[in-house]
Formats: sequence, C-alpha cells, structure tokens
Amino acid sequence: MAVVWRSFGLTVFPVSTFIFFWLAKDVYLEEAMDLDLLGEKLVSALDHPAWLTVMGLITETGSVWWFALFTLIIAGLLWRLNYSRLDIACFLLAVGGGGLLNKSLKLFFQRERPNLLLQYDGVGYSFPSGHAMGSLIFYGFLAYLVVMSPFQRWAKFGLGILLLSLILLIGISRVYLGVHYLTDVIAGYTAGLVWLSCCLGVLQLKKAQASSGKRGIVS
Repeated sequence: MAVVWRSFGLTVFPVSTFIFFWLAKDVYLEEAMDLDLLGEKLVSALDHPAWLTVMGLITETGSVWWFALFTLIIAGLLWRLNYSRLDIACFLLAVGGGGLLNKSLKLFFQRERPNLLLQYDGVGYSFPSGHAMGSLIFYGFLAYLVVMSPFQRWAKFGLGILLLSLILLIGISRVYLGVHYLTDVIAGYTAGLVWLSCCLGVLQLKKAQASSGKRGIVS
C-alpha cells in the first residue's frame, strides 16, 4: 500500500503543480481565459431556480464553518477509534495548513470575484477557490482514511465515490452560484492536491520510519 501512495504522490504532485502555475500565470498577467467563458456558458444553460437552491445547500458543505466544526468532530472520532497521534496531527495539519495556504495565495494574486454574494460566502479574493481547495483536502484525507481502513472493498469503493462526488459538486456549486470563475475552482483543486499529497507523503514516511524502527528493535 505504501508503494501505491508513493506512486500517487510522485504522479499527482508534479501534474497538479504544473496545472496550478499554468493557470496562475494567466491570472497574474490578467489574461482572459477560455475556461472561464466555458464555465459561464454551462451555468447559463443550466440556470433554474431549483438548481440554485440545491447548489446553495451543497456549497455549505465546503464552507469554513463546516470544515472547522467537522474537523474537530473527525479528530475526536479518530482519537476514540484509537488512531495514532500521527494520523490525527497530519489530518489537522492538512486541513488547517491548507486553509492558511489558501488565504496566502488569495492575498498574493488578489483576483476579484465575478460576484460578491455574502449569502454564498462570496467575499474576499477569488483565486484559488477556498471551497474547492478545502473540500479536496478535507474529503480527500477522509478518502485516504477509508482506503487504509479494514472496510470491505465494496464499502471503500462506495464511500470513495461519495466523497469524490461531493468534492466535484462543491466546485461546480461555486461556479454555478457565480462567486467563482471555473479557473478558480480548478486552481483550488490542484493546489489542494499538491498540499494533500505533501501531507500524506510525510504521514507515510513517518509511518515507514516507525515501522522500520520497530523491526530493528525486534531483530
């Protein structure tokens, strides 16, 4: 399993980094992007009052208050389930550090939003999307825990699809509600993948070192 996660990190990290900087370059130079025009067309084609309500509910599952509350709940649950301090610390580092990284990136690029809508957390700068980045890190870490759990394969698959779908829907909701450009969301996903792969890489490395140390003591 460690080999799988190592391969995942070695693939995801460079690809995500490249995509993020490719998008960041155009944002920094304030160049118009075809991806954003495509996002606007898709939203216009799907415009409907019912969808607005649904997307408003979905976007809340990627909000700051949601992550703050459920990060504490998940951390407490991991502690009760006898997960190691390392697992819990890496989870808190991933979510908390990801939030700080997102704020720093927003302040650096200072991209204005397409619309300022307080009711949908559409305030502050736009690039990269905090909802997209936060959901990728938070639900992505949960997906990692599911994969590493003793659950049956069908349960892992089902939960994995559920978490992945939620990540994607949160990103879509930000574009649909008009508070982010499509490139903001993609950048949020890629930045989240970079940070998550770093955190999981450190976690796997520390676990490998701990396991190696135990084998050395036994031998």
